[in-house]
Amino acid sequence: MSHYQLTQVYLQALFGSLLDRARGDDRGAVTAEQIVLIGAAVVGAGIVGTIIWQKMQDGANSIPTP
Repeated sequence: MSHYQLTQVYLQALFGSLLDRARGDDRGAVTAEQIVLIGAAVVGAGIVGTIIWQKMQDGANSIPTP
């Protein structure tokens, strides 16, 4: 057995259960997807709000005042 194979077996034994849990655990997947979608919706709403605000300001500034 080479040194590389020995190290690989040692690390698999040491971190095996942790890696199995990290690879096979899907409990938080739905929550993470929801967070990403909600974040995208908030960013989109902010962009739309900024565009509307700028259009309102441009319209208000174009009103002639004596």
